[in-house]
Amino acid sequence: MVSQQTSKYYFFATLILACFPLFSIKITSLVIGVWVIFAIIFGIIHFKTTQRISVFQLGIQLALFILLALWCVIDGSSSANYLLEKSMSLALFPIAFYLSPFKFSTKQITKIELIFSAATMLIVAIGILMTFIEIFSLLEKGSVASMYQQIANSPDFYFYFRTGFEKYVKLHPTYASLFLGLSFLFILKYLLTNYASLKIIQRLIFILLLSIVILFQALLASRTPFAATLFGALLLCYFQLKRKIIIVYLLLGVACLSTLLYFTVPSFAARFAEISVTNTAVPQEGLGDSFNVRSGILTCSFELIKNNWLIGIGPGNVQPFLNACYMEISPTAYENMNYNTHNQFLGYWAALGVLGPLFLLLFLIQPIWKGIKAKNTFPLIIGLFFCICFLTENTLSRQHGIVPFAFFMCLYFYDITYKEKHNPKKNI
Repeated sequence: MVSQQTSKYYFFATLILACFPLFSIKITSLVIGVWVIFAIIFGIIHFKTTQRISVFQLGIQLALFILLALWCVIDGSSSANYLLEKSMSLALFPIAFYLSPFKFSTKQITKIELIFSAATMLIVAIGILMTFIEIFSLLEKGSVASMYQQIANSPDFYFYFRTGFEKYVKLHPTYASLFLGLSFLFILKYLLTNYASLKIIQRLIFILLLSIVILFQALLASRTPFAATLFGALLLCYFQLKRKIIIVYLLLGVACLSTLLYFTVPSFAARFAEISVTNTAVPQEGLGDSFNVRSGILTCSFELIKNNWLIGIGPGNVQPFLNACYMEISPTAYENMNYNTHNQFLGYWAALGVLGPLFLLLFLIQPIWKGIKAKNTFPLIIGLFFCICFLTENTLSRQHGIVPFAFFMCLYFYDITYKEKHNPKKNI
């Protein structure tokens, strides 16, 4: 039996891990390593007295990493080995949670979610503040209205803003928006779950926090995480609220909010203005933006998969093939850009074969299915949030995408499994 004091230390270590948005890649790796070693050591010590899932279920979680590791060994290139190194969380988190004798209460999981949200909002706020300070230093001095007009009339504002943000906090805007999306859902879940017991001032504080998160997402102007956040929020409200008519009001609110952001936040407006039916053709010579370049990316990705759909071509060979294909479409639009497939399912399919996206879906479905059986829909919401993000980004190509995905999906899966065994007749 693990002592209460040791469990507290482990929970505290998990809270530190949840602050990873604030950390550099090296520090995050170090914190994960210490946390995993902690779990494994005590898991081995208490191996005989700890209830665990079946080895088969663990194998489902590890299947994606094992396939990736095998392909990287076969590939042998430096890029493949680098991808394997970044993907270690896909193995470390399932193994650590499997062996760990420590179990979290519902309140502890809520604290983990809110600590992650606080860390995310802090690092994003720092990045946005530093970026605005730099931008305002370059503007012609005048009234606030005149300086805003300079920003609003600049067609390249969103590019400079996103570039400056990443420079200051070493966090790509897309991943920052992903963190913000998760934070929004965590805060909203807490608000809806505890609304009746919260004081009016507390409710207003959480509503203000939600508004700030949405504003931050609009400034960072990453389209898919923003859409995934709104979809997840509507789904969460649908499951949590008893009066379904409120969903209609929420939809109207989302439409009004999006319209307001479009006309007041230049970076948000510029990014979404690129979306149109007439902007779906592959870019021509010298032309291209963040939306229509994806047409060429999809064309090349599907060509690669069509010819290698069964076993793929290996992680190290995908980018050279895509780059060669891009040069045939428009050398000036794709020159020196190294665009990946911009779709996680297609990325794994091209590199690992048909088993790649299949094993990724199994990793996702496992906690979702457990949650649905236990009448806990939150893993479904988080899983769909990641799925939507996967549709336009290779989210798992960076540690900033792999860590939250592997950590939270494993956290929910093992939490539901543990409570299911101890309270088989109780809804979660």
